Amino acid sequence: MPQLRKIGELELKAAELTGAVDVLCGAAPPPTAKFPRVKAWTEGAVYHEGDLVTFAGGTYQARRDTARAPGSQDWVCLAAAGAGLTVRGTYYGGEEYKRLDVVMVNGSSFVALKDRPGPCPGEDWHLLASRGSRGSRGERGPVGLTGARGEPGADAPTIVDWHVDKATYRATPVMSNGKVGAPLNLHGLFGQFLLETQS
Repeated sequence: MPQLRKIGELELKAAELTGAVDVLCGAAPPPTAKFPRVKAWTEGAVYHEGDLVTFAGGTYQARRDTARAPGSQDWVCLAAAGAGLTVRGTYYGGEEYKRLDVVMVNGSSFVALKDRPGPCPGEDWHLLASRGSRGSRGERGPVGLTGARGEPGADAPTIVDWHVDKATYRATPVMSNGKVGAPLNLHGLFGQFLLETQS
């Protein structure tokens, strides 16, 4: 098997050289450039020297034929996974914040520059977006459609009787809904009447 593979590699190199000669002599157009195909790394698969894979958010190229996971010496890291921002919502002084946490304070957003950055805003916070000024009042919109007419309400209660307390000169109305109204204190009125009629 190794000999067959070597023969195949030699044949491939001979074909590449033949093609290169044809391009140099003008007998064939140059091949279009192709970006190497990147595959997701799969456990148990064998990768060959030069293969490109994605693994844990990064991109790796095989240094040699290998079945080991990227991160070992069989691979070179081309692009590592980056750290993203973590939106934490409104800032609260009692919370513990970490680097790249994003909080909101009075309509502005800030990102923490380190773990345990202290009060926000502060020197260990960076302003991401400042609160904008209040915009001008918009034009009045069109009047909406008139709503449907509501159901008629109940009639207002009326006085149907009086409870009179002759000792205190107090009259209390009895309403048509069975409730009693506010009492009327008539003692002063009768006193005034007597004064006017006796003079």
